[in-house]
Amino acid sequence: MTDFTISLNVASLAESLRNTCLWYHDGVLPADREPNSRCLDDVAVVGTLFGEVDKDAVRILHCFFAIDASTERFAEIVREMSDALPANVVFVGTLVVTSDSDASSEIDDDVIADLTAEAGVVVQISADECAIRSGSLADMQGVVVKSGEQGAQRSATLLDQSNQDYGNGRVSLSVCLPITISFLLYTIDDLDLKIIEQIDEWTERVKRLHFLSENGTTMISANGDVCGNLADDASVIDLYRSSQADPDSVPKNKNLNCYADRLVLSPIERLCAADSDSQDPPSVPMIQTKNGDYKHFRIVFVINGTTVVKQNSKLTDAAPLLVRSLLRELSSASRMFLQYSSFSSVELNNFNLPQGYLFLPDKSPSYLSLYYPATIDSKTADRMRQRLHKLFNLPFGRPALRTSMRHQFPTERSFLLRDVHLNVSTSNSVGSVTTVQGHYNYHHYMQDGIDDNGWGCAYRSFQTVWSWFMLQGYTDKAPPTHREIQQALVDIGDKPASFVGTKQWVGSMELSFCLDHLLGITSRILTAGSGAEMAEKARELALHFATEGTPVMIGEFAR
Repeated sequence: MTDFTISLNVASLAESLRNTCLWYHDGVLPADREPNSRCLDDVAVVGTLFGEVDKDAVRILHCFFAIDASTERFAEIVREMSDALPANVVFVGTLVVTSDSDASSEIDDDVIADLTAEAGVVVQISADECAIRSGSLADMQGVVVKSGEQGAQRSATLLDQSNQDYGNGRVSLSVCLPITISFLLYTIDDLDLKIIEQIDEWTERVKRLHFLSENGTTMISANGDVCGNLADDASVIDLYRSSQADPDSVPKNKNLNCYADRLVLSPIERLCAADSDSQDPPSVPMIQTKNGDYKHFRIVFVINGTTVVKQNSKLTDAAPLLVRSLLRELSSASRMFLQYSSFSSVELNNFNLPQGYLFLPDKSPSYLSLYYPATIDSKTADRMRQRLHKLFNLPFGRPALRTSMRHQFPTERSFLLRDVHLNVSTSNSVGSVTTVQGHYNYHHYMQDGIDDNGWGCAYRSFQTVWSWFMLQGYTDKAPPTHREIQQALVDIGDKPASFVGTKQWVGSMELSFCLDHLLGITSRILTAGSGAEMAEKARELALHFATEGTPVMIGEFAR
């Protein structure tokens, strides 16, 4: 049988393991550890492998490590991880990291087989911690691949794939789930079970959804049947092109990402006929009434399914992914709702509705779709995010999953431009380019309905710098207005009260005072006698961007 090819990013694997070690050692690695020495002592680590499966190949996109993953909770943890990932990414197996070359995973084979049913393949890799940290695939101690209904073992080739750019198109869906509950003298447990029953009913309804294109000309059934003005073998890019007012505006030889940030489809439910798998004839609608002391209410929350599809994927192949994405979202939202809601009474304010957020953490090859309670105190939110950081091997020392850091597609953003430096072509001069790490919004004159012509550039530069801290999750506060900046300088005694409301310029030093006063963040000031002297600061600035990554403002001291 043909060799099975497994590709993975060793550098990403090493980074995930490093983050796991940091969580294990409370953020500080022991001082006597060498860079490539073992950091997990005798603790066995099980990595959960997630990726895309294509015939005789698996492309591993994620390996999430967990310290002492117990068999009892393993299936629950894997399902929670799966629910957060795009529908095209499935659980494919495990990677066991240990200092003992004879060690193996304690997870039951039947559990693994059940969890990999979507993938249709089981990948099992064992490796020494030092081998992963050194980035050497040659030192991987064992790779086992099983596929087919009988679980036949196949030979496998392991490849290092450093390029993780796999997104060619996105399909985003929104659906509203109303849950109606009626009851008569129900206990709390009865109410809990009734809600679960309604969620289970919606799970079956999602499996029967159809998807309508944005212009209403094409409909795709859950099993991939295509109705409308496209052929059965139409691709995703064909659907996008047909949805445009001018289909010819999308060149056939271009990538979908160049023309659309997402392809919007509307889920619709078939109500006018019997289900296709039913042999019973359609029946006359009947209404039943029952007298008694009943209370009716509706629990409504929104889920958004996202999957990544290649532009040349057939619509018949994409439709099942859309259904899977909504099923995952429903599972994730329901889990959050049941965990954080109180069923001590039937008042609606006791139901903590889930709110969905889409994140794209730095260096992550795919999105994370997570649900947070609509109402939550700061300490509980911190504990919840810390657990998610551990679960998905995210960095120990900086935020990644605050709501202000949610991913936004271009059409969802405000009038502010984001990350404008990414669209500026670099010069052909010799040397390397280092830039700010993370995202920011570009603030400029005459925005927000404010005529600040002649006020100087520092106010808007400060708002741009502030937006970086906001989008990186260090603050939930919006950038301060001109008046708030001026008032801060008055509050710290740098300016007189008459300064507020004037057009007087401020400079770099004043803005460093504001950043310290309003956010508690200190700044470093570099001075240059003229623009020509800026070249002398190049190495210092490059080192700052490479190590700190925070934005830099270049301006004058206020005179």
